[in-house]
Amino acid sequence: MGRGDARVWARYSESVERLRRSGMSLKGISMPGLSASPYVCVSVVYPEVASLHHDLVRAHPELYSSDIRALVYLGELWSAKNYVDAQRIRGVLRDRLRAITEPYDAVLTPTAAIQPPRIGEKAQVEGDPPGSELRQSQDRAQRGYRR
Repeated sequence: MGRGDARVWARYSESVERLRRSGMSLKGISMPGLSASPYVCVSVVYPEVASLHHDLVRAHPELYSSDIRALVYLGELWSAKNYVDAQRIRGVLRDRLRAITEPYDAVLTPTAAIQPPRIGEKAQVEGDPPGSELRQSQDRAQRGYRR
């Protein structure tokens, strides 16, 4: 696993050990090229989010916090070439993952690098540089949730 919250890694490791103690046969696997996946994700997700929110962010910009609005606009700057290349690499990674995991009944991995923050808290992996945190959007959908 790459950088991640120590609490997430500890829970994951506890789960793996619990399975081992129960008699499960476990084997670590690795996938070449997986380190490219964050770049592929950004190159696919940002343009798709920009496309999805194009009309709404212009008609009702007040529904978006300034940092989220900036990310929507950033997605509009991605070139079609970068988007298509990322989709191709995504296909290669999917095929590699399928081939590597095919002989196994299950694959264990943490689902996220960090624990979910409370509304209004910044989501950041300890040790990452300042400014790299993900801030939860304070949109209308969240206003009804307790803090």
